[in-house]
Amino acid sequence: MFELLFHPQAFSEIEELDDVMKAKLLAKLDKLELLGNELRFPDTRPIKQGLFELRVGKKDISQTDDKP
Repeated sequence: MFELLFHPQAFSEIEELDDVMKAKLLAKLDKLELLGNELRFPDTRPIKQGLFELRVGKKDISQTDDKP
């Protein structure tokens, strides 16, 4: 099992997610903690050499519906 370390601001951003997306993210984080660097597509996607994004859903979770 791996230990996940978070930037302090990450916790507040997780809390701001809607309940469904928060549940999906926490499930993926549990999977990441269990598998670590063995976690692969579709759960992760390479960004560049040695850096991966954690894929939670089909939508960009950083986007909100309240933008003009």
